[in-house]
Amino acid sequence: MSDNEPLLGQNANTRDEDSWDWRPGYHRAQEATASLMNSRAKHWLVLVLIILDVAGILSDIFIALITCELDVEHDEWVAPTRRGLAILSLTLSSVFLVELIMSVFADGLRYFSSWLHTFDGIVIVVGFAVDLLEHNTAGEIASLIVILRLWRFVKIVDEFSVEAEERAEGQTEELRKRIADLETQNAALEAQIGR
Repeated sequence: MSDNEPLLGQNANTRDEDSWDWRPGYHRAQEATASLMNSRAKHWLVLVLIILDVAGILSDIFIALITCELDVEHDEWVAPTRRGLAILSLTLSSVFLVELIMSVFADGLRYFSSWLHTFDGIVIVVGFAVDLLEHNTAGEIASLIVILRLWRFVKIVDEFSVEAEERAEGQTEELRKRIADLETQNAALEAQIGR
């Protein structure tokens, strides 16, 4: 061994920056995220969260209208109830924003190729911004935008259509197998009759 040779070999503890590639790990994470985002459990969870969000929004609107009409907006239960509904709304907006980010990570910009996803993404981002601004002077303007969040009802329909599509795909596959079995049986019976 000469004085110029490393003791542990040429590339022992050094990483060749040209050969290291992060893309396989990224693609595995992207595929795992896509699998999660397209799962039945995720669709049902989002459906429940949307229903909670819409119920919270409607509750806040009804409480505001009723307390104003009855002139009891300064009762001790009103402020904590509306604050709790605002916290619920901000929490759910944050969850929907995380869902949007994960969907874009999973599908890339192809996620926005559907007008439904594009509009839903806009509503999620605007709804999140509204929830953040609602605690400031922009509350009056923000309350108008809350109506857009009722758009999430359309998202419920979309979730149901995805569920129905998945169920139909499963039934279609079962029917194809059944047809193949029947065709095999039919061919066998025709062969027996033909003898």
